[in-house]
Amino acid sequence: MATSGLANQIQEDHLTCNICFQVYRKPKALPCLHTFCEQCLQNYIVSTRASSVGKFACPNCRQAVKIPEDGVTGFTDNHLILSLLDTVEPEGTHKDGPDAENDPPQLSGSATAVDGNNASTREAQGNDGTANTTTEITNADHGRTENQRLQADVGQDGLIHRFGRYGVGITDFTNPIGITVTHMGDLAISDSRNSRILIFSTSGEPKYCFKCDCNIFDITTNNEGKLVVAVNRAQSAIVKVYSLDGRFVGSYGSQYQFETPHGVAVNKLNQTIVTSAMNNCFYIFSDTWKLVNKFGTQLAAPHYCTTDSANRILISDTNTHFVKVFDVAGNFMFRFGGRGYKEGEFNHPMGICVDARDQIIVADQDNHRVQLFSQDGKFRKVLVTDTRQNGGESQELKPRAVALSSEGFLAVLLTGRFSAEVRLYRYDETAGRTKSELCYIL
Repeated sequence: MATSGLANQIQEDHLTCNICFQVYRKPKALPCLHTFCEQCLQNYIVSTRASSVGKFACPNCRQAVKIPEDGVTGFTDNHLILSLLDTVEPEGTHKDGPDAENDPPQLSGSATAVDGNNASTREAQGNDGTANTTTEITNADHGRTENQRLQADVGQDGLIHRFGRYGVGITDFTNPIGITVTHMGDLAISDSRNSRILIFSTSGEPKYCFKCDCNIFDITTNNEGKLVVAVNRAQSAIVKVYSLDGRFVGSYGSQYQFETPHGVAVNKLNQTIVTSAMNNCFYIFSDTWKLVNKFGTQLAAPHYCTTDSANRILISDTNTHFVKVFDVAGNFMFRFGGRGYKEGEFNHPMGICVDARDQIIVADQDNHRVQLFSQDGKFRKVLVTDTRQNGGESQELKPRAVALSSEGFLAVLLTGRFSAEVRLYRYDETAGRTKSELCYIL
């Protein structure tokens, strides 16, 4: 098995599918030499209606690719990728498909005690009769002990404290994607691989955890304080809405069964914006959950999104290394960033949010930092300088998503190979924080 540092680099550079942004499952090589998961290719072909013409544009290079007579399975298996997977994946963790036997266990329907936390489990009934398993954590003594262990870096970049860890326990993460601040001031985190939502206080104490019956991606809150989650494999829905205690409220969409969304945001008009990195576009839904429009110009790999007080839409176009800004009607306005390591440049920008003055905070993933920009895209400063530092030891933790609270906390969700945590930093008041507004990550 490869060493930790080498394994991290191999996975990031060679083992991540550019459609689902997870480790390859049944990797298929196209004639242009780009590789994707077999199921991701199938979904892509169906969503672009390419089957009727017998060819499709490669999601990476846009080169025309002929569909084999026996469909996606006819593309060549990428044996190099399979070999690398066997090399870097610890024994028992490699998966050949989304339903592999080694997927983390689901929450049970009975009361559970995990790592010293007392957890009471109940069924939360949704408006459509759907029941979700919701677990309320009633004793967070273990969480406080864990926080004490994570105090080593307090002070660097205004770091207050850190919490969370990689694992399959009831308060752990395996592939966290989104983080948002609820109207109660707590932090809600979407853990994609476990298909569940976890809610913590800003001090890191776990409160609720509930399981979703579909794949989940980014998360935000709407103007009524409900959780809004980008989803797929949810029949035909692209977004689902939940109460804070896990009750299903409703869903958006009737024709998105083959779509793979990623980012989600809600503007002041209560419209919902959803990005699709697979189809290089974003959707706008009305406050009655009806599709308003779909926009695909100027985008190559849109991941996260957010909105500001003028209802502008800001999108991290990750593979082009730019943040792109659109007006509320979907018209392109400007972009900022560009690939590089200097101040104001990006290396795969990911999570994005704004403060009360519409200053823009961006998780600069592969530069291991978080940057601040003015509302017109001018660089202001680096808020978090190096996320690899972990108690004095270098670790490949990268900023994936960001959220800002009205209490002056900047929450940064970090992920790495078999590692994940949340760090809370004090957000400088001179950078534009006010106590009258919440700013959402998306």
